[in-house]
Amino acid sequence: MRVDLFCSGSKGNSCLVRTATTSILIDCGPSTKRYMMQSLQSANLTPDTLDALLITHSHSDHIRQLAMFTQIPIYTCCPLSAKDYKGNPVQLDLHTVARPSRFVIGDLTILAVATSHDSGPSMGFVIDDGFEKLVYITDTGYLPAELYPSLSGADYYIFESNHDLEMLQQTNRPFWLKQRIASDTGHMCNADSSRLLARLITPKTRQVVLAHLSEEANTPQLALQAFSERLKLLSWDTSHLVVQAAAQWEPLHFGSMHPEENRKTQAEIQHTPASQKANTIQNGEKSQLIDSSQKKQGISNRQTASEIQNRSAQAAWLTEQPGQSSRPQFSGFAFDSSPDEIPEDDFDFELPEIPGGLFESGSSRPLH
Repeated sequence: MRVDLFCSGSKGNSCLVRTATTSILIDCGPSTKRYMMQSLQSANLTPDTLDALLITHSHSDHIRQLAMFTQIPIYTCCPLSAKDYKGNPVQLDLHTVARPSRFVIGDLTILAVATSHDSGPSMGFVIDDGFEKLVYITDTGYLPAELYPSLSGADYYIFESNHDLEMLQQTNRPFWLKQRIASDTGHMCNADSSRLLARLITPKTRQVVLAHLSEEANTPQLALQAFSERLKLLSWDTSHLVVQAAAQWEPLHFGSMHPEENRKTQAEIQHTPASQKANTIQNGEKSQLIDSSQKKQGISNRQTASEIQNRSAQAAWLTEQPGQSSRPQFSGFAFDSSPDEIPEDDFDFELPEIPGGLFESGSSRPLH
């Protein structure tokens, strides 16, 4: 499985997942059509040659270029529409997905799971090509325990680590918006993300990407530090693990479309001297966290380290019972913008007025 994370953050999100015969795109939210097209062309693809587009939710930073994808199936749990550059509605090939549900596209088996976000229906994905598994979870305030068994033990994780709570409180955003971001229907903070990831990863896990980082309320260093400290607390042997923090417009690439190459590379790296296994989170003094901005010195090392298999790891893993499936329920209320798109100097912007009923006492963790 080859993964190309084209962009990640409140200004746009898009991720390409490929095998030798199948290509799917998760979200299409870059701010310009040109960026979306160039990203696909870098993988020798066009919007029409993809096998499918998967949409996590209806916020603009995830669907902004939806009109480019009229010729392929679009899998969604939320109502979607799009207009061309003239403002005319375009026809979309929409396929409604229940959460949870499992479906197949080419040689990829995809499990859709419900996330908790204020966009209305939203979802993340567990993608399996028969050899490797990717967990893609962003834009969620929390994850219920019944999902843990389905999310654990993946080879790759792209996982939200949106904000540092202290930095969030220091921003100039209004109080209600800070509460919304930190709520169960907002975004996951570094501490919560690290706690969950440490529970989900196993010795099989080789790559973790901390994603959807706020540019105002987080830094790659803080996100990486939180995860590193959590792993050290659990005394994890992380010599097999590569951890990166995704920047908004700096693409990340890992994995291979040819599983036989992965197996060959893994066998070779098992005999690699420890001194050459650089750029991984480790418990020793030589530990180094990878920031995606360190491209010049880190790319070759990341590509090598991402293939390393762990031979021993020490941790106790908690398991929960899976929940029951349900059909998606559509909501008529959603924000049109993500938090970092909000002007700092003028908060009288395009977001709709918050319905008063959302703040009634006794409700189950509504928008705060």
